[in-house]
Amino acid sequence: MHVDVELADGRVACIGQGCARGDSLAPAIRRAATAAATHARLARQLEHARADLATAEGMWSAVCALLVPEPELLAVEERGFRRYGADGVWVGVMPGCPFDAERRGCYVRTWREARYRAACSRRDLPGQYASTVAELERQLARAARKLPAVA
Repeated sequence: MHVDVELADGRVACIGQGCARGDSLAPAIRRAATAAATHARLARQLEHARADLATAEGMWSAVCALLVPEPELLAVEERGFRRYGADGVWVGVMPGCPFDAERRGCYVRTWREARYRAACSRRDLPGQYASTVAELERQLARAARKLPAVA
């Protein structure tokens, strides 16, 4: 089937099966449909990712509000390596090094991550969800730029 149509620039072209590719609207329509579908899919994914981020940040805030137990010396190995911790979480201290602020910070972070992962079904920390949201926002902006170019 062939149809003569007037194009936007005023030219008349024969459109249809078997016509010259440059005058056919079918590829442009397919590109527009694909771009619109991609944009809609990314928008849905971004909405879900933002909801996941809000949930993860709420859970992380709740875990940070918990009182972290003081670490105890759990074990001293043959060569002097020491393990400090509590509640199934521990950090190691090399021989000759003190249990200082850096080791305590590592213990607190590890303890909070363990409580967070135990408290919720999500395994990723809020920072990982924030990275996903940022990436989806970048992809959505790129997809949005393609929409007017195709239409």
